[in-house]
Amino acid sequence: MFRTKILKSAAALFLLSLFSLPALGHNLWIETSTNGEVGQSQKAYIYLGEYAYGVREDVSTQEHQEMLGEVSLWLIKPNGEKVELETAIDGNRFVAEFTPEEQGHYRLALNVTKAPVVDWTEYNLGVLKTNFFGSALVSVGSSEDGPLPLESIAEANQLVIQPVEAVSFERKSPIQFKVTYKGEPLAEQEVNVGYKDQWFKTLYTDEEGIVTVSLLWDDQYVVETVYTEESPGNFQGDDYEAIRQTATFSIPAAN
Repeated sequence: MFRTKILKSAAALFLLSLFSLPALGHNLWIETSTNGEVGQSQKAYIYLGEYAYGVREDVSTQEHQEMLGEVSLWLIKPNGEKVELETAIDGNRFVAEFTPEEQGHYRLALNVTKAPVVDWTEYNLGVLKTNFFGSALVSVGSSEDGPLPLESIAEANQLVIQPVEAVSFERKSPIQFKVTYKGEPLAEQEVNVGYKDQWFKTLYTDEEGIVTVSLLWDDQYVVETVYTEESPGNFQGDDYEAIRQTATFSIPAAN
């Protein structure tokens, strides 16, 4: 009953925006295993689309490559060191690979800030510079749960949504996420939690940028937020009226 009510109240509006906006209105998110092992190579995949609606665009096309521009993926090690990973096209997605060297919590930070200016006036959004950010958490070895430092990932991504603490993502209790922009918390910021079969729920952060997400089912979730900064500028010779930032965090399926 709970799931049906959410769908009926919000799905119509979300579907309208999903299928009326061009592909650049989609999100980018990371999929990887939440657990890793020292010395064992691990792959991370990057998708473009709408997870809850089963939409995954083919990033191998020239259109999508020109639309996104440069795609950067950073590995943040347990000590805070950042290493840029090489990405490649793998079918309809991007792929990167890394090998953990020590136990601890590793984070992946996706950064796409070279996308061209888009004119979305017909969608009542204006002329925008679009940026995409995403993150994922990988725990290696017998790492204990604990606070995740914000500084290292905020240096890589302007808009960040990540768990307040490193957790195993077991479906035992709700998880707190924090949303920040340029290192500062975003209060009353809209956050959408997407699940398969066209299910999603809209939540809002508190004064400290915190939002609590309950995991009702075992498959993957994608948590996303969009923040528009009313800051006119010029990018690659094209003027824009505002910067539209999108950030995602992937919650893997339960083990």
